[in-house]
Amino acid sequence: MTWLALALAVFFNVLANVSFKLAMSHGRSQAESAIWTALSNPWLWVGGVSCVLLLASYLYALRGVGLGTAYAVVTSLALVFVSASSAVLFQEQFTLVKAIGVLSVVVGIFLIGKFAMAALVAVVALCDVAGPFWSSRGWGSPWLLARTRNPW
Repeated sequence: MTWLALALAVFFNVLANVSFKLAMSHGRSQAESAIWTALSNPWLWVGGVSCVLLLASYLYALRGVGLGTAYAVVTSLALVFVSASSAVLFQEQFTLVKAIGVLSVVVGIFLIGKFAMAALVAVVALCDVAGPFWSSRGWGSPWLLARTRNPW
């Protein structure tokens, strides 16, 4: 149950960050008050509620998982999925340098604990986002290559 709580913490972390970006992308002009913006922007509310749920699930997970492990998993996987979400939802650049950085985070998650499934999910997400980057350079999609090759 604690690993489910950690997975929920990652989900709510990503949801909060994406919601806050959406809130600020569609916000009102600076002349209007911050209070009005907060009260009238549903994405800001979604982000705030996600933060509360993130905290609740993280605190629950800390009962059964070490602090170093829990912190590394939540923050690192959130970084991977926020990077993927920003590329997909907001058309932010996903450069080779960013891809290498995200891949390094995934390797770090794998090395910190026994997170083979979490690392695999993160790699799949990275490959789906980075596929157009690699394809545009004639390198082919890494996800397509991974699916067509026999890993055994």
